[in-house]
Amino acid sequence: MNKLNNFLKENKILIIACIFTTIFFLYQHYKILNWDFITYILNAKYLFLQGNYFEWARDPSMPFLLGIFSIFTWKLSPYIYIIFVSFLHLYSSIKLSEKFDINKNIYYLISLSPFLLIEGLKNGTELLALSLIQLFLAYFNTNLSSIFFGLAFLTRYTSISLLPLILFLKNPKKIATFLIIFLIVISPWLIFNYIKTGNALLSIADSYALNIRFRDYIKEPFPLLDFLVAFNYLLFFFIIGFFKKIKKLNKNDFIMLLMILLTLIAFYKIPVKSSTIRYLFFLIIPLTYFSVYALQKIKKQFIFILFVIILIISFIITFNTYTDRLENYKQALPYLGNCSTYSNNWVYLNYLGKNTNPDLYREQFKSKLNKGDRILMFYNNLENLYIKNETFLKDLPMIVKNDKFILLGNKSKCNLDEEKIDTSYVINRQSTILEVYNYTEDISNCYIFFEKKIPLIC
Repeated sequence: MNKLNNFLKENKILIIACIFTTIFFLYQHYKILNWDFITYILNAKYLFLQGNYFEWARDPSMPFLLGIFSIFTWKLSPYIYIIFVSFLHLYSSIKLSEKFDINKNIYYLISLSPFLLIEGLKNGTELLALSLIQLFLAYFNTNLSSIFFGLAFLTRYTSISLLPLILFLKNPKKIATFLIIFLIVISPWLIFNYIKTGNALLSIADSYALNIRFRDYIKEPFPLLDFLVAFNYLLFFFIIGFFKKIKKLNKNDFIMLLMILLTLIAFYKIPVKSSTIRYLFFLIIPLTYFSVYALQKIKKQFIFILFVIILIISFIITFNTYTDRLENYKQALPYLGNCSTYSNNWVYLNYLGKNTNPDLYREQFKSKLNKGDRILMFYNNLENLYIKNETFLKDLPMIVKNDKFILLGNKSKCNLDEEKIDTSYVINRQSTILEVYNYTEDISNCYIFFEKKIPLIC
Protein backbone atom coordinates (compact mmCIF):
# COMPACT_ATOMS: atom_id res chain seq x y z
CA MET A 1 0.00 0.00 0.00
CA ASN A 2 2.86 2.37 0.80
CA LYS A 3 4.38 1.71 -2.63
CA LEU A 4 1.09 2.63 -4.27
CA ASN A 5 0.77 5.81 -2.22
CA ASN A 6 4.33 6.81 -3.06
CA PHE A 7 3.71 6.11 -6.75
CA LEU A 8 0.57 8.27 -6.72
CA LYS A 9 2.37 11.14 -4.97
CA GLU A 10 5.43 11.01 -7.24
CA ASN A 11 3.38 10.90 -10.43
CA LYS A 12 0.44 13.12 -9.55
CA ILE A 13 0.70 15.32 -12.65
CA LEU A 14 1.14 12.33 -14.94
CA ILE A 15 -1.87 10.53 -13.47
CA ILE A 16 -4.02 13.65 -13.90
CA ALA A 17 -2.87 13.89 -17.52
CA CYS A 18 -3.60 10.19 -18.02
CA ILE A 19 -7.12 10.57 -16.64
CA PHE A 20 -7.89 13.42 -19.05
CA THR A 21 -6.30 11.47 -21.90
CA THR A 22 -8.42 8.43 -21.07
CA ILE A 23 -11.57 10.56 -21.07
CA PHE A 24 -10.62 11.72 -24.56
CA PHE A 25 -10.09 8.13 -25.77
CA LEU A 26 -13.45 7.08 -24.33
CA TYR A 27 -15.19 10.01 -26.01
CA GLN A 28 -13.46 9.26 -29.31
CA HIS A 29 -14.66 5.65 -29.27
CA TYR A 30 -18.19 6.78 -28.40
CA LYS A 31 -18.16 9.36 -31.21
CA ILE A 32 -16.46 7.43 -34.03
CA LEU A 33 -17.77 4.23 -35.59
CA ASN A 34 -14.43 2.73 -36.58
CA TRP A 35 -14.20 -0.22 -39.01
CA ASP A 36 -11.04 -1.74 -37.55
CA PHE A 37 -12.14 -1.44 -33.92
CA ILE A 38 -15.45 -3.13 -34.71
CA THR A 39 -13.63 -5.93 -36.54
CA TYR A 40 -11.54 -6.61 -33.43
CA ILE A 41 -14.76 -6.80 -31.38
CA LEU A 42 -16.17 -9.32 -33.88
CA ASN A 43 -12.95 -11.36 -33.69
CA ALA A 44 -13.17 -11.32 -29.89
CA LYS A 45 -16.75 -12.62 -29.93
CA TYR A 46 -15.73 -15.38 -32.34
CA LEU A 47 -12.71 -16.44 -30.24
CA PHE A 48 -14.91 -16.53 -27.13
CA LEU A 49 -17.57 -18.58 -28.98
CA GLN A 50 -20.13 -15.79 -29.15
CA GLY A 51 -19.81 -14.68 -32.77
CA ASN A 52 -19.91 -15.92 -36.36
CA TYR A 53 -17.52 -13.54 -38.14
CA PHE A 54 -13.73 -13.71 -38.01
CA GLU A 55 -10.81 -12.15 -39.92
CA TRP A 56 -7.63 -14.20 -39.80
CA ALA A 57 -5.50 -11.23 -40.90
CA ARG A 58 -6.08 -9.51 -37.55
CA ASP A 59 -3.64 -9.80 -34.65
CA PRO A 60 -5.01 -11.63 -31.57
CA SER A 61 -4.00 -9.57 -28.51
CA MET A 62 -6.75 -6.97 -28.66
CA PRO A 63 -9.55 -9.53 -29.27
CA PHE A 64 -8.19 -11.61 -26.40
CA LEU A 65 -8.29 -8.63 -24.02
CA LEU A 66 -11.77 -7.63 -25.24
CA GLY A 67 -12.92 -11.18 -24.58
CA ILE A 68 -11.56 -11.11 -21.03
CA PHE A 69 -13.19 -7.73 -20.35
CA SER A 70 -16.48 -9.03 -21.76
CA ILE A 71 -17.25 -10.41 -18.28
CA PHE A 72 -18.50 -6.83 -17.74
CA THR A 73 -20.70 -7.23 -20.88
CA TRP A 74 -19.68 -6.80 -24.51
CA LYS A 75 -21.02 -3.26 -24.50
CA LEU A 76 -18.64 -2.16 -21.74
CA SER A 77 -15.70 -4.31 -22.85
CA PRO A 78 -14.29 -1.81 -25.42
CA TYR A 79 -14.38 1.02 -22.84
CA ILE A 80 -12.61 -1.07 -20.20
CA TYR A 81 -10.03 -2.04 -22.83
CA ILE A 82 -9.43 1.65 -23.60
CA ILE A 83 -8.95 2.50 -19.91
CA PHE A 84 -6.55 -0.43 -19.50
CA VAL A 85 -4.40 0.54 -22.50
CA SER A 86 -4.33 4.23 -21.60
CA PHE A 87 -2.96 3.50 -18.12
CA LEU A 88 -0.61 0.85 -19.50
CA HIS A 89 0.85 3.57 -21.71
CA LEU A 90 1.42 5.74 -18.64
CA TYR A 91 3.08 2.89 -16.76
CA SER A 92 5.27 1.86 -19.69
CA SER A 93 6.33 5.49 -20.26
CA ILE A 94 7.44 5.78 -16.64
CA LYS A 95 9.35 2.48 -16.77
CA LEU A 96 11.09 3.40 -20.04
CA SER A 97 12.04 6.83 -18.65
CA GLU A 98 13.58 5.21 -15.59
CA LYS A 99 15.52 2.69 -17.69
CA PHE A 100 16.83 5.29 -20.14
CA ASP A 101 17.45 7.86 -17.40
CA ILE A 102 15.31 10.67 -18.81
CA ASN A 103 12.71 12.97 -17.26
CA LYS A 104 9.51 10.90 -17.01
CA ASN A 105 7.23 13.94 -16.73
CA ILE A 106 8.50 15.47 -19.95
CA TYR A 107 8.62 12.13 -21.76
CA TYR A 108 5.02 11.16 -21.02
CA LEU A 109 3.47 14.59 -21.51
CA ILE A 110 5.35 15.29 -24.75
CA SER A 111 4.49 11.85 -26.14
CA LEU A 112 0.79 12.80 -25.94
CA SER A 113 0.93 14.49 -29.31
CA PRO A 114 -2.14 15.03 -31.53
CA PHE A 115 -0.98 12.02 -33.59
CA LEU A 116 -0.93 9.75 -30.54
CA LEU A 117 -4.27 11.03 -29.27
CA ILE A 118 -6.07 10.82 -32.60
CA GLU A 119 -4.60 7.50 -33.80
CA GLY A 120 -3.65 5.74 -30.56
CA LEU A 121 -6.94 3.97 -29.89
CA LYS A 122 -9.17 4.92 -32.81
CA ASN A 123 -8.39 1.69 -34.66
CA GLY A 124 -7.65 -0.20 -31.47
CA THR A 125 -4.10 -1.58 -31.46
CA GLU A 126 -1.57 1.20 -32.01
CA LEU A 127 -1.22 2.44 -28.42
CA LEU A 128 -1.24 -1.09 -26.98
CA ALA A 129 1.60 -2.12 -29.29
CA LEU A 130 3.55 1.06 -28.51
CA SER A 131 3.14 0.47 -24.76
CA LEU A 132 4.40 -3.10 -25.08
CA ILE A 133 7.41 -1.96 -27.12
CA GLN A 134 8.17 0.60 -24.40
CA LEU A 135 8.11 -2.22 -21.86
CA PHE A 136 10.33 -4.30 -24.16
CA LEU A 137 12.85 -1.44 -24.06
CA ALA A 138 12.35 -0.76 -20.35
CA TYR A 139 13.22 -4.36 -19.46
CA PHE A 140 15.99 -4.76 -22.01
CA ASN A 141 18.58 -7.36 -20.93
CA THR A 142 15.95 -9.31 -18.95
CA ASN A 143 13.66 -12.19 -19.92
CA LEU A 144 10.66 -9.90 -19.46
CA SER A 145 11.85 -7.99 -22.52
CA SER A 146 11.27 -10.95 -24.84
CA ILE A 147 7.84 -11.57 -23.30
CA PHE A 148 6.77 -7.99 -23.97
CA PHE A 149 8.17 -8.14 -27.50
CA GLY A 150 6.20 -11.32 -28.17
CA LEU A 151 3.03 -9.64 -26.90
CA ALA A 152 3.77 -6.58 -29.07
CA PHE A 153 4.09 -8.86 -32.10
CA LEU A 154 0.73 -10.45 -31.30
CA THR A 155 -0.73 -6.94 -31.10
CA ARG A 156 0.78 -5.59 -34.34
CA TYR A 157 2.63 -8.02 -36.59
CA THR A 158 4.61 -5.05 -37.91
CA SER A 159 6.41 -4.98 -34.53
CA ILE A 160 8.69 -7.68 -35.94
CA SER A 161 10.51 -4.93 -37.86
CA LEU A 162 12.12 -3.91 -34.54
CA LEU A 163 13.60 -7.36 -33.90
CA PRO A 164 17.15 -6.27 -34.95
CA LEU A 165 17.24 -4.16 -31.77
CA ILE A 166 18.13 -7.33 -29.87
CA LEU A 167 21.59 -7.13 -31.47
CA PHE A 168 22.33 -4.61 -28.70
CA LEU A 169 22.20 -7.57 -26.31
CA LYS A 170 25.56 -8.51 -27.90
CA ASN A 171 25.82 -11.84 -26.05
CA PRO A 172 24.81 -14.70 -28.45
CA LYS A 173 23.40 -16.70 -25.53
CA LYS A 174 21.16 -13.79 -24.50
CA ILE A 175 19.98 -13.33 -28.09
CA ALA A 176 19.18 -17.04 -28.40
CA THR A 177 17.31 -17.00 -25.08
CA PHE A 178 15.35 -13.94 -26.23
CA LEU A 179 14.29 -15.68 -29.45
CA ILE A 180 13.29 -18.89 -27.64
CA ILE A 181 11.10 -17.04 -25.13
CA PHE A 182 9.63 -14.95 -27.96
CA LEU A 183 8.63 -18.14 -29.81
CA ILE A 184 7.15 -19.61 -26.63
CA VAL A 185 5.02 -16.48 -26.13
CA ILE A 186 3.59 -16.54 -29.68
CA SER A 187 3.30 -20.36 -29.90
CA PRO A 188 -0.27 -20.64 -28.48
CA TRP A 189 -1.50 -18.46 -31.33
CA LEU A 190 0.45 -20.49 -33.89
CA ILE A 191 -0.94 -23.72 -32.43
CA PHE A 192 -4.49 -22.32 -32.59
CA ASN A 193 -3.91 -21.41 -36.25
CA TYR A 194 -2.68 -24.93 -36.98
CA ILE A 195 -5.57 -26.66 -35.20
CA LYS A 196 -8.18 -24.54 -36.97
CA THR A 197 -6.65 -24.37 -40.46
CA GLY A 198 -3.66 -26.72 -40.74
CA ASN A 199 -1.37 -23.72 -41.26
CA ALA A 200 0.39 -22.37 -38.17
CA LEU A 201 1.32 -19.14 -39.97
CA LEU A 202 -2.06 -18.47 -41.58
CA SER A 203 -2.89 -15.28 -39.65
CA ILE A 204 0.56 -13.79 -40.24
CA ALA A 205 0.52 -14.82 -43.92
CA ASP A 206 -3.01 -13.47 -44.34
CA SER A 207 -2.02 -10.09 -42.90
CA TYR A 208 1.12 -9.89 -45.05
CA ALA A 209 -0.79 -10.91 -48.18
CA LEU A 210 -3.55 -8.36 -47.59
CA ASN A 211 -1.32 -5.40 -46.73
CA ILE A 212 1.82 -6.02 -48.78
CA ARG A 213 2.11 -9.08 -51.02
CA PHE A 214 -1.02 -8.59 -53.15
CA ARG A 215 -0.81 -4.83 -53.19
CA ASP A 216 2.57 -4.67 -54.87
CA TYR A 217 0.92 -3.09 -57.93
CA ILE A 218 0.51 0.08 -55.85
CA LYS A 219 3.53 2.38 -55.76
CA GLU A 220 2.79 5.37 -53.57
CA PRO A 221 5.50 7.92 -52.71
CA PHE A 222 6.44 8.72 -49.14
CA PRO A 223 3.66 10.99 -47.78
CA LEU A 224 5.95 13.79 -46.63
CA LEU A 225 3.17 16.27 -45.84
CA ASP A 226 1.24 13.70 -43.79
CA PHE A 227 4.48 12.82 -42.01
CA LEU A 228 5.18 16.45 -41.09
CA VAL A 229 1.60 16.99 -39.92
CA ALA A 230 1.58 13.78 -37.86
CA PHE A 231 4.80 14.41 -35.95
CA ASN A 232 4.78 18.25 -36.04
CA TYR A 233 6.45 19.60 -32.85
CA LEU A 234 8.12 16.26 -32.05
CA LEU A 235 10.23 16.60 -35.20
CA PHE A 236 11.29 20.10 -34.19
CA PHE A 237 12.26 19.11 -30.63
CA PHE A 238 13.85 15.89 -31.87
CA ILE A 239 16.27 17.82 -34.09
CA ILE A 240 17.24 20.12 -31.22
CA GLY A 241 17.64 17.23 -28.79
CA PHE A 242 19.64 15.15 -31.24
CA PHE A 243 22.14 17.92 -31.91
CA LYS A 244 22.48 18.52 -28.18
CA LYS A 245 23.54 14.89 -27.78
CA ILE A 246 25.41 14.30 -31.01
CA LYS A 247 28.86 14.68 -29.44
CA LYS A 248 28.20 12.19 -26.66
CA LEU A 249 25.85 9.55 -28.07
CA ASN A 250 25.51 6.44 -25.91
CA LYS A 251 23.99 2.96 -26.26
CA ASN A 252 20.48 4.20 -25.49
CA ASP A 253 20.76 6.88 -28.17
CA PHE A 254 21.86 4.33 -30.77
CA ILE A 255 18.95 2.05 -29.85
CA MET A 256 16.57 4.91 -30.51
CA LEU A 257 18.27 5.91 -33.76
CA LEU A 258 18.14 2.32 -35.02
CA MET A 259 14.48 2.22 -34.06
CA ILE A 260 13.84 5.23 -36.32
CA LEU A 261 15.67 3.57 -39.19
CA LEU A 262 13.89 0.21 -38.81
CA THR A 263 10.45 1.85 -38.61
CA LEU A 264 11.09 3.91 -41.75
CA ILE A 265 12.38 0.86 -43.66
CA ALA A 266 9.31 -1.16 -42.69
CA PHE A 267 7.03 1.68 -43.77
CA TYR A 268 8.86 2.00 -47.09
CA LYS A 269 7.96 -1.63 -47.88
CA ILE A 270 4.23 -1.02 -47.40
CA PRO A 271 2.67 -0.25 -50.82
CA VAL A 272 -0.25 1.86 -49.56
CA LYS A 273 1.29 4.79 -47.71
CA SER A 274 -1.20 7.66 -47.97
CA SER A 275 -3.77 6.02 -45.68
CA THR A 276 -1.36 4.10 -43.42
CA ILE A 277 0.69 6.86 -41.78
CA ARG A 278 -0.24 5.20 -38.46
CA TYR A 279 2.22 2.44 -39.42
CA LEU A 280 4.87 4.97 -38.33
CA PHE A 281 3.38 5.07 -34.84
CA PHE A 282 6.50 3.58 -33.20
CA LEU A 283 8.45 6.70 -34.21
CA ILE A 284 6.75 8.44 -31.30
CA ILE A 285 9.13 6.64 -28.91
CA PRO A 286 12.52 7.77 -30.30
CA LEU A 287 11.27 11.21 -31.34
CA THR A 288 9.93 11.81 -27.83
CA TYR A 289 13.12 10.41 -26.28
CA PHE A 290 15.35 12.96 -28.03
CA SER A 291 12.78 15.73 -27.49
CA VAL A 292 13.25 15.32 -23.75
CA TYR A 293 16.84 16.56 -24.08
CA ALA A 294 15.60 19.67 -25.87
CA LEU A 295 13.08 20.41 -23.12
CA GLN A 296 14.76 19.15 -19.96
CA LYS A 297 15.27 22.64 -18.53
CA ILE A 298 11.65 23.67 -19.07
CA LYS A 299 9.36 23.43 -16.06
CA LYS A 300 6.87 20.57 -16.16
CA GLN A 301 4.00 23.03 -15.59
CA PHE A 302 4.65 24.53 -19.04
CA ILE A 303 4.77 21.07 -20.59
CA PHE A 304 1.46 20.30 -18.89
CA ILE A 305 -0.06 23.47 -20.37
CA LEU A 306 1.13 22.35 -23.82
CA PHE A 307 -0.54 18.98 -23.21
CA VAL A 308 -3.82 20.70 -22.24
CA ILE A 309 -3.77 22.75 -25.44
CA ILE A 310 -3.13 19.62 -27.53
CA LEU A 311 -5.91 17.76 -25.72
CA ILE A 312 -8.40 20.56 -26.39
CA ILE A 313 -7.42 20.62 -30.07
CA SER A 314 -7.86 16.83 -30.27
CA PHE A 315 -11.32 17.09 -28.70
CA ILE A 316 -12.30 19.76 -31.24
CA ILE A 317 -11.00 17.67 -34.16
CA THR A 318 -12.88 14.59 -32.95
CA PHE A 319 -16.08 16.55 -32.25
CA ASN A 320 -16.05 17.86 -35.82
CA THR A 321 -15.16 14.51 -37.41
CA TYR A 322 -17.91 13.06 -39.56
CA THR A 323 -18.74 9.49 -38.68
CA ASP A 324 -21.25 6.87 -39.70
CA ARG A 325 -23.93 5.66 -37.34
CA LEU A 326 -25.12 2.06 -37.10
CA GLU A 327 -28.64 3.33 -37.78
CA ASN A 328 -27.56 3.90 -41.40
CA TYR A 329 -27.14 0.15 -41.78
CA LYS A 330 -30.00 -1.08 -39.61
CA GLN A 331 -32.55 0.19 -42.12
CA ALA A 332 -31.38 -2.40 -44.66
CA LEU A 333 -31.75 -5.41 -42.33
CA PRO A 334 -35.52 -6.00 -42.82
CA TYR A 335 -34.95 -6.63 -46.54
CA LEU A 336 -32.30 -9.31 -46.04
CA GLY A 337 -34.02 -12.03 -44.00
CA ASN A 338 -31.99 -15.23 -43.79
CA CYS A 339 -30.57 -14.92 -47.30
CA SER A 340 -26.85 -15.11 -47.92
CA THR A 341 -25.61 -11.53 -48.32
CA TYR A 342 -22.59 -9.73 -49.73
CA SER A 343 -21.91 -6.06 -49.04
CA ASN A 344 -19.29 -3.32 -49.32
CA ASN A 345 -19.95 -2.53 -45.63
CA TRP A 346 -19.97 -6.10 -44.40
CA VAL A 347 -18.25 -5.44 -41.06
CA TYR A 348 -21.00 -3.15 -39.78
CA LEU A 349 -23.71 -5.61 -40.84
CA ASN A 350 -21.93 -8.46 -39.06
CA TYR A 351 -21.68 -6.26 -35.97
CA LEU A 352 -25.45 -5.81 -36.15
CA GLY A 353 -25.87 -9.59 -36.16
CA LYS A 354 -26.46 -10.20 -39.87
CA ASN A 355 -23.95 -12.68 -41.35
CA THR A 356 -22.51 -10.82 -44.33
CA ASN A 357 -19.73 -11.73 -46.76
CA PRO A 358 -17.14 -9.24 -48.05
CA ASP A 359 -17.52 -7.27 -51.27
CA LEU A 360 -17.50 -8.99 -54.68
CA TYR A 361 -15.82 -8.50 -58.04
CA ARG A 362 -18.34 -7.19 -60.56
CA GLU A 363 -17.80 -10.37 -62.62
CA GLN A 364 -19.30 -12.40 -59.75
CA PHE A 365 -22.56 -10.52 -59.43
CA LYS A 366 -24.69 -12.54 -61.87
CA SER A 367 -23.61 -15.96 -60.61
CA LYS A 368 -24.25 -14.99 -56.98
CA LEU A 369 -27.65 -13.49 -57.78
CA ASN A 370 -28.63 -16.59 -59.77
CA LYS A 371 -27.89 -18.71 -56.69
CA GLY A 372 -30.25 -16.61 -54.59
CA ASP A 373 -27.69 -14.44 -52.81
CA ARG A 374 -28.33 -10.78 -51.95
CA ILE A 375 -25.86 -8.00 -52.82
CA LEU A 376 -26.23 -4.90 -50.67
CA MET A 377 -24.22 -1.88 -51.79
CA PHE A 378 -24.09 1.35 -49.75
CA TYR A 379 -23.37 4.64 -51.51
CA ASN A 380 -21.15 5.93 -48.69
CA ASN A 381 -18.45 3.44 -49.71
CA LEU A 382 -17.47 4.07 -53.31
CA GLU A 383 -14.26 2.06 -53.41
CA ASN A 384 -15.87 0.06 -56.23
CA LEU A 385 -17.20 2.68 -58.63
CA TYR A 386 -19.54 0.23 -60.41
CA ILE A 387 -22.03 0.89 -57.59
CA LYS A 388 -23.09 3.98 -59.56
CA ASN A 389 -22.64 2.44 -63.01
CA GLU A 390 -26.21 2.45 -64.31
CA THR A 391 -25.25 0.54 -67.47
CA PHE A 392 -23.81 -2.28 -65.35
CA LEU A 393 -26.72 -2.33 -62.88
CA LYS A 394 -29.67 -2.09 -65.27
CA ASP A 395 -29.67 -5.79 -66.21
CA LEU A 396 -29.42 -7.02 -62.61
CA PRO A 397 -32.50 -7.89 -60.50
CA MET A 398 -33.20 -5.20 -57.96
CA ILE A 399 -35.15 -5.42 -54.70
CA VAL A 400 -34.67 -1.95 -53.20
CA LYS A 401 -32.98 1.28 -54.25
CA ASN A 402 -32.94 4.48 -52.19
CA ASP A 403 -30.54 7.33 -51.39
CA LYS A 404 -28.56 5.17 -48.93
CA PHE A 405 -28.18 1.79 -50.61
CA ILE A 406 -29.11 -0.51 -53.45
CA LEU A 407 -30.11 -4.13 -52.79
CA LEU A 408 -29.75 -6.57 -55.66
CA GLY A 409 -31.39 -9.98 -55.58
CA ASN A 410 -34.01 -12.31 -56.99
CA LYS A 411 -37.12 -12.11 -54.81
CA SER A 412 -38.12 -15.67 -55.71
CA LYS A 413 -34.78 -17.16 -54.62
CA CYS A 414 -33.04 -17.15 -51.24
CA ASN A 415 -29.75 -18.93 -50.67
CA LEU A 416 -29.61 -19.37 -46.89
CA ASP A 417 -26.97 -17.73 -44.68
CA GLU A 418 -23.72 -19.48 -43.91
CA GLU A 419 -23.39 -20.47 -40.25
CA LYS A 420 -19.95 -18.81 -39.92
CA ILE A 421 -17.94 -16.42 -42.06
CA ASP A 422 -14.35 -17.20 -41.14
CA THR A 423 -12.56 -18.03 -44.38
CA SER A 424 -9.13 -16.40 -44.67
CA TYR A 425 -8.36 -13.61 -47.10
CA VAL A 426 -5.93 -15.73 -49.13
CA ILE A 427 -8.43 -18.59 -49.56
CA ASN A 428 -11.20 -16.14 -50.50
CA ARG A 429 -8.85 -14.54 -53.00
CA GLN A 430 -7.88 -17.89 -54.50
CA SER A 431 -11.51 -18.99 -55.00
CA THR A 432 -12.45 -15.59 -56.45
CA ILE A 433 -9.57 -15.62 -58.96
CA LEU A 434 -10.49 -19.19 -59.96
CA GLU A 435 -14.12 -18.18 -60.49
CA VAL A 436 -13.42 -14.93 -62.35
CA TYR A 437 -10.24 -15.71 -64.28
CA ASN A 438 -10.22 -19.54 -64.27
CA TYR A 439 -6.75 -19.50 -62.74
CA THR A 440 -5.52 -21.23 -59.59
CA GLU A 441 -3.25 -18.98 -57.55
CA ASP A 442 -0.55 -20.37 -55.28
CA ILE A 443 -1.34 -19.31 -51.70
CA SER A 444 1.34 -21.31 -49.91
CA ASN A 445 3.37 -19.56 -47.21
CA CYS A 446 6.45 -19.66 -49.42
CA TYR A 447 4.70 -17.92 -52.31
CA ILE A 448 3.19 -15.27 -50.03
CA PHE A 449 6.38 -14.46 -48.10
CA PHE A 450 9.08 -15.19 -50.72
CA GLU A 451 7.25 -15.49 -54.08
CA LYS A 452 9.11 -18.77 -54.63
CA LYS A 453 9.97 -22.05 -52.97
CA ILE A 454 12.94 -21.96 -50.59
CA PRO A 455 14.93 -25.22 -50.32
CA LEU A 456 14.83 -26.85 -46.87
CA ILE A 457 12.19 -24.32 -45.72
CA CYS A 458 9.20 -24.89 -47.99
